[in-house]
Amino acid sequence: MRGFKMAGIGYDSSIVVYNKTGGTIGTEETWYGTRLEKVRVELTQGNNIRSSGRDDADKCQVKIHDEDLPTAYYPPALWKKLPDKLSGVTFDGDTIFIIEDKADIGAAAVAPTGQISDDAYQKGLFEYLTGAFGYTYRVTTADHYSLIPHWEIGGR
Repeated sequence: MRGFKMAGIGYDSSIVVYNKTGGTIGTEETWYGTRLEKVRVELTQGNNIRSSGRDDADKCQVKIHDEDLPTAYYPPALWKKLPDKLSGVTFDGDTIFIIEDKADIGAAAVAPTGQISDDAYQKGLFEYLTGAFGYTYRVTTADHYSLIPHWEIGGR
């Protein structure tokens, strides 16, 4: 099925995925931002009502054709061993992403990409992205489908 492209409406958004290294004692936390274009972004916004009050229940799911990944995908353990972290991307619990462009919700940002030191931002990159742009999520699920090769990543 090489060359077969998953058809569908809505593959017109872009996100920036941030993979992280470091962050433990003695190692600087560094992020590696990779822009992914031609993705489908699906948002679920709502509130969960709990006995202790409201709990934000916003979720985001992004669908990415394999052929639209600008770099190779690596499993997390292999990605961490890459000498050039920007030559690949991974999806794990340390991955965050931001919706950079999605017309129907008015998201139109130019988020930083490349190698980024967490110390470059007063409260860290995640807090900066959340405050400056919104629509910032931590990856909670990552599934690959091979029949029509694509990734689905979910975040909260």
